[in-house]
Amino acid sequence: MIFHTLQSYNYVRIPGANKLSSPQLISKKNYLMKKIFTTSTVLAWLACCCCLQNSFAQNFIDKYLTDPLVYTTIASSTNSINKPRDLDFKPNTNELWVVNYGGNNGGNVVILYGAGKPNQTSQYRKDSHTGHFMMYPSALAFSDNGEWGSTPEIKNTANANSTFMGPSLWSGDTSITARVCQNNWVTGYPLGSHLDMLHQSPFSMGIAADSLKIFWVFDGYNGNICKYDFNIDHSPGYDNHSAGKIWRYSDVAVVREVGVPSHMVLDRSCI
Repeated sequence: MIFHTLQSYNYVRIPGANKLSSPQLISKKNYLMKKIFTTSTVLAWLACCCCLQNSFAQNFIDKYLTDPLVYTTIASSTNSINKPRDLDFKPNTNELWVVNYGGNNGGNVVILYGAGKPNQTSQYRKDSHTGHFMMYPSALAFSDNGEWGSTPEIKNTANANSTFMGPSLWSGDTSITARVCQNNWVTGYPLGSHLDMLHQSPFSMGIAADSLKIFWVFDGYNGNICKYDFNIDHSPGYDNHSAGKIWRYSDVAVVREVGVPSHMVLDRSCI
């Protein structure tokens, strides 16, 4: 198994990732690279190599690391791209969603409509409550139902001793995300547009969509992989998390590298 991360063109294998026994997230037979960043620009490039023999798969990775690549800049600071951490396409669309690291009041997203095409447009979105529900985001991933999950690179937003932190669920509907339930943390009002949040993985460094409301999460605080099922979300802005389900794979040892997102891809041939 290989976990990979890219930031400023650095490729990192997470120590211990080859010890995965169950479940298989990424195998040497299936390699998908979809996230490339620079500090001030977003570069979109997609490479997929499936059902390969182990030796050929390794050659493919080595070639990616050594061969010259041609980059096309499709967005930059003029599109509000600032410290981008991850990007993903909304399923069945040409909408490319980019998540920015943000600051003390939370992260934000930039949506590129018609990404890479002559008629491309962009839109900046920041929810009023990302100071908790999308604090210092490290990754995002779209599920097949059009919803997406984000992970926070922080222990907690309440106090230094708490570990009450984990992935959040958001809508891919642009009439909902950062549009409904917006307020400045007014007592008694809904908590922004997030659909749900579960709190068992501080310093989450990566996320991969499974299906529907199920996601795999790189838990950087506990050093293992978790499966999160939001199951029945509480709808925008509320806080009933009782329907959530969490599986922790303590036999899967991973190590967080501070400030470096550890993006993950689900190898569906192993499901």
